Amino acid sequence: MSQLSRMTGAMDKVGEKMRMNVSVDTQLPQQPGIPEAQKVALEAELYVVSDRMYMKGSGPGMSNEWQEMAVAVGFWEQQDTVAQQVRLLEGSQLEIIGEEKVRGADSYVLEVSPDMTLLWEVMKERLGAQALPEGMDPAEIIKSISVKAWIAKDTFYPVRVQEGIVLVTSSESLATPGPENGFELTMDIKLDLTAYDYNQAVSIELPPELGNATSLHILGAHVGV
Repeated sequence: MSQLSRMTGAMDKVGEKMRMNVSVDTQLPQQPGIPEAQKVALEAELYVVSDRMYMKGSGPGMSNEWQEMAVAVGFWEQQDTVAQQVRLLEGSQLEIIGEEKVRGADSYVLEVSPDMTLLWEVMKERLGAQALPEGMDPAEIIKSISVKAWIAKDTFYPVRVQEGIVLVTSSESLATPGPENGFELTMDIKLDLTAYDYNQAVSIELPPELGNATSLHILGAHVGV
């Protein structure tokens, strides 16, 4: 299975407001007797205000009407991808390999050799504990990794980050009992993040239709993205 996600938006962390447009294209594994692998597309528009999320879209599990739900505890920390990248860079070995412009900003290009333990912590923050359960050995799971970062010369803020990480999990690494449950799963994760307009005022106007959003309560669960 392969999946490509695209996200664009803006976040006011101090005011706890966010808007985002998301598109996800998934290609499912080819099934016996089916000539082509099935493709699934999902489009979503969402807003988050404090501890409430409003979302609508098209595709599996989506509604074209606005829906309201609670967000998970720690949601805003999870969304601060730039802070995660800064923490990762501060704990890594860095080598300047060139200079380039990113959105007009003169930037250093860095080759990053991340600390494995710190990288694992950041990945768990991004993917969630369900995707990377406790007890997994990162040295065993992470098969390859490449990280590059572009740092603005004038501010030293990260303006672009590229990551490529291959993870391989199995019933053995997850300590899943029983040979009948044996499996192996490969996750090829690629991230290309561009960040700009740091510390600039951002206006996030909420659509008036959000006042008519349908409230969702799914077994008392909270959600996050």
